[in-house]
Amino acid sequence: MLLFLHAALAAEPSAAVRCFPELQACYEDGQETQLALNLCSHRASRICEAEREAVTARVGWRGDEARFDAAVAAWQTYRQKRCDLRASAWEGGSGQPMVYHHCWAEMDMARKEELMRLVRPANTPDLAAVDAKLNALWKQVYKDAKPLLEVQRAWLAYRDAECAWEATLPGGEAKKDACLASLTATRNVQLAEDGEEP
Repeated sequence: MLLFLHAALAAEPSAAVRCFPELQACYEDGQETQLALNLCSHRASRICEAEREAVTARVGWRGDEARFDAAVAAWQTYRQKRCDLRASAWEGGSGQPMVYHHCWAEMDMARKEELMRLVRPANTPDLAAVDAKLNALWKQVYKDAKPLLEVQRAWLAYRDAECAWEATLPGGEAKKDACLASLTATRNVQLAEDGEEP
């Protein structure tokens, strides 16, 4: 089980590896216990969290402060619920913290990229197209997935709070539409990942 979990998490460059390139070496450097592997993944998640917090500090002073605080709180709830669900597949196993830390790192890096969109604008996906994809995916695959429904509701609250804050930035409604499109595109990718969970 330990080797399977390690192999599954190391199969592709994860967010944890992107912000802590030494993670693979940490895993391989004589780590013979799950506790040691969990400590490596925890270290990576803390580094990813610090990177996200640095970007948050860079952009958070803009716009309406109360709305920004509400967006941060909604995102934290969403991150918690999504990672709880992903790690629940390993409930009671010694590798559960490792799965949780990788999810935490992934969420922090996704949030960092979402915030970086405000600093260095990128191509915005078509809102109607990504929204239609999200709705189709949900109706076809996830409509009966009750555990995922709680995560989806947390994401919707986060999306609405984040885009309400972004509407207070210069550019107003255009920023809000770009926010909706970008966050929905990211969620489509995350839903595809969540669908792979047992």
